[in-house]
Amino acid sequence: MQSNTSSNTTFLERLAVARLQHTVNELQTQVDQDRTLVAPTRKALYCVCDDTALTANIPELKRFVADKSITMIVPFATLDSLDRLKKGTENANIHARESIRFFDRAQTAAGRKQITGVRIQGPTEKFSSWEECLAACAGSAAATDPELQQPPNHIKELLNSAVYHVNRFVVKGAAGDQQQQKVLLVTNDEILRDWAELYGVPTARSGEIAGLVKREEMEYMEKRRHYDFAMNNPRSPASPGGGRGGRGGGMGSSRGGRGGGGFARRDSWKDEEPRSPISPNGFGGGGGRGRSPRDSNPPDFVLRGPPRGVARGRGKLWEP
Repeated sequence: MQSNTSSNTTFLERLAVARLQHTVNELQTQVDQDRTLVAPTRKALYCVCDDTALTANIPELKRFVADKSITMIVPFATLDSLDRLKKGTENANIHARESIRFFDRAQTAAGRKQITGVRIQGPTEKFSSWEECLAACAGSAAATDPELQQPPNHIKELLNSAVYHVNRFVVKGAAGDQQQQKVLLVTNDEILRDWAELYGVPTARSGEIAGLVKREEMEYMEKRRHYDFAMNNPRSPASPGGGRGGRGGGMGSSRGGRGGGGFARRDSWKDEEPRSPISPNGFGGGGGRGRSPRDSNPPDFVLRGPPRGVARGRGKLWEP
């Protein structure tokens, strides 16, 4: 008898040690995951803009630059086109002049706060030859079709700048992998859009930038919400189910509390006939302390009150 008690105690001790080790392992796993979490950051779209986009939506694009939602990249070819369009009274001419003034302020502070988020193409920010640009488009339709006709020169200059920046803005992610920043050629020229598609350059119309910015903001807010939840609510070790139910019982509990518990019905034997009303002085099966019938058949007697010795109320003896 003593040996059985000793073996049971040893088994319980081993079980407690195993449970404790499992809890420690889960907590260590959670700590390791928290260390690898990286706070999300807002990603600005890199927009290589041509003259058709600027003359159509420069006020809206300026607002996105001020909000740090986009970074505007201005190729030399775009500046040349704006310079030709700056004279006149049409909306395109007015917006061309506004664009030139905006880029001047971005280059020189001139006693005012310098504008950030605008990048004028540098002398070396392009491929030295069209062949080199074509080699950077590996996998595109233009690179796999040697008989494809080359685009006009003014389109070549814009594509050269766009392909250069698409390949330039590749950053190293948190997991060590290469992540491509979103670089778009923003233009309303359908011919240029068709050429850009052949060379694998993503494009967008100037009127579509608002929707893209909104989508980026929604993605950031969703990632931020998950990050904050993970940081503020560390995962606790899972506790085993079951156990004794409290007041009102609980689903899946092995023993019901006050008012019953578990899935089984205490009055299942009454399913075959309508339930009769309970007498105010009666002692029925409903509302008890989790009791269940011992016999599956209905009793052949009716209780008129509690048996003798029960402290609650006064009632008559049962009658057969």
